Amino acid sequence: MAELTSLSPFTGCGLPIDLGTIALTEAPATPIIAVTPLRGQREPLTKALAKEAGLALPGPGGTSSAGDLSIRWAGLDETWLLGAPEAQVRAWCDGLGAVTDLTDGWARVRLTGPDADAVLARLTPVDPAAIAPGVAVRTDLAHMMAHITGLVAGYEIAVMRSFATTLVHDIETVMRSVIAQSSLE
Repeated sequence: MAELTSLSPFTGCGLPIDLGTIALTEAPATPIIAVTPLRGQREPLTKALAKEAGLALPGPGGTSSAGDLSIRWAGLDETWLLGAPEAQVRAWCDGLGAVTDLTDGWARVRLTGPDADAVLARLTPVDPAAIAPGVAVRTDLAHMMAHITGLVAGYEIAVMRSFATTLVHDIETVMRSVIAQSSLE
């Protein structure tokens, strides 16, 4: 039988990239589990997650964290719970929500540094100032569907795994442009 080796979606992409005041790194590998409340079960699911994981089920654009766990709004009635395996999340939800492991389908990077806002502003129609720490948005980034979460020191950006190389290329290109333009000032 063939032996398969798990590879990062960014294998061969040249991460990390550190250019002047901007850094692009791969986000830590962690499970991404979609949690969607079943019809009429939002309140009971919210209570169950608070009791079992210490997490509040966020509303649109929101996030919640407890230790190594975080839960982020990801669309209409959908959240992503990061940091716990699917079986654990399924147990916490106790039949109150649909639970799906998305880990292998998404690639996540962190864009940090004082000029991260300038880079993001050139790639997405959402004003980076609106993506404060604890805010999650679904938008397009360049020509890709993306999920962007505000961090204390920048942003975490997730795109479908098949776009990992394109994501790194597009962000690096803009990083170089921002650094070049700032050197002219």
